[in-house]
Amino acid sequence: MIHMVLAGPIVPYTRMTRRGVWRDDAQRYLASQTALRVQMQAQMAANGWAMIPGRIPLRLRVTFGWLSHRHDLSNLVKAVEDAANGVLWADDRWIDGITALREAWDNKGLELWVIGGDA
Repeated sequence: MIHMVLAGPIVPYTRMTRRGVWRDDAQRYLASQTALRVQMQAQMAANGWAMIPGRIPLRLRVTFGWLSHRHDLSNLVKAVEDAANGVLWADDRWIDGITALREAWDNKGLELWVIGGDA
């Protein structure tokens, strides 16, 4: 099992096209993805965890530490999945179950659990 606490807030999934990648919202999304990946890589290294290879069913639990309903919860989860591809797991298509929650915290972070594989 992998358990991480990550700083946020994160920018929810933003659909991009070749031309749309230069829009402000797309650039904010890409910057948020980079920030999440850096945090994930640091925690993977600090704990001696290896990336979970493909073909291993995974379960994901994400708790977001803010109650704002400005963004769809599913788009916030998709942003976490995208950031974790190639860092925590080989491909998010192996996620068979997802639990996502919003809670009121003092900071705007998120807590992530990944269950599956040898992690």
